[in-house]
Amino acid sequence: MSIFISNFKRLKRKGKSFIFMLLFPIIWLTAISLIFSGSFQGINIAVVDYDNTQLSKALIASLEEENNVMYVNEREIQSHLVRREADYGIVIPKGYKNSILAEEDMSLTAYKGVEPYVAITAEMTIQNFISGAKNIAKAAEDSQQFNKGMEELGSGNYSYTITRPEQSEEIPLWGIFSAIGFLVMGMLFLSTNTTSLIMEDRKTLTFNRIATSPLSIKSYMLQNLLSFWVISLFQVLLTFVIISQIFNISLGQSPFMLYAFFALFSVVSIAFGIAITSVSKNVAQTDVLANFLIVPMAMLGGAFWPYEMMPQVLQQIGLFLPTYWAIDGASQIVIGATFMEIMPNIIVLTLFALIFFLIGAKKKGLSNIEE
Repeated sequence: MSIFISNFKRLKRKGKSFIFMLLFPIIWLTAISLIFSGSFQGINIAVVDYDNTQLSKALIASLEEENNVMYVNEREIQSHLVRREADYGIVIPKGYKNSILAEEDMSLTAYKGVEPYVAITAEMTIQNFISGAKNIAKAAEDSQQFNKGMEELGSGNYSYTITRPEQSEEIPLWGIFSAIGFLVMGMLFLSTNTTSLIMEDRKTLTFNRIATSPLSIKSYMLQNLLSFWVISLFQVLLTFVIISQIFNISLGQSPFMLYAFFALFSVVSIAFGIAITSVSKNVAQTDVLANFLIVPMAMLGGAFWPYEMMPQVLQQIGLFLPTYWAIDGASQIVIGATFMEIMPNIIVLTLFALIFFLIGAKKKGLSNIEE
């Protein structure tokens, strides 16, 4: 296990850069928490509620937490915006609650004022609420439980209660869903950073010396992959401990199942790192390519904002990315999904891992590394 142990020592020598990659999810979550806990000046929002249901009232209540909400006639919204009496306007259509329960797409009508950027926070509140409502609809066993969830969701803390057989738990939606997204992105960055050790071995001719030693190439690669996997698992465990013990964020009803799911995604992230390394000529190029790919993948997969808030065309693109399937699967586990319910996510992620490993194993990619 000489290579396995050596990798930990080499990563330790990277110092601050490795620590930053390891704590990447926590750093992001801390930064976002500080932003949203600051002194935010709300905006004036004109609201038309044609649905007039528990869901629409909860949505409005969530907006009222930080903003001034005024009930108006739909014909008056434009004039309120022009006179700057309102900064943003929404119309909740009739039947909106039923569309959420039926898992159908029915959009809210939004109106932006002369300074549309001021409504970004309100839009994020709405999209987070809608995402939470859809998750509640999937988990709720009856309309009474759904209405209870809407009351909790509208209180501003984005939490609700899911009841499964002999099991009940309150889950903070915003916190755990944000942590999931940042963790997925952080795992990809960390794996790309650790798999670059193979490239360093080739550049320093260490790989050539290993090839002529009693240590087989197969053993060398297995020890490398095992060390990368252990490091990735440690990142997940560390993140889980910090968000649960310091941020007081619940890991849902099945923490062990959630950890096992991320153990699978760690294989995907390592395979992704191997693929990136194989098509790069040097470590600097690996870093550039990783930044170029990982950040858009995280955005389109729903790491920075709810997946549902993106335009339909971007949602379709997201379906072809491992980040979407990882975030979606982990989010389902948090709200109480069973193993069989996330089986499509497991299958797709396994296929991504195989594809990335095949890319990394191509002889052409391995020979591109600069000496």
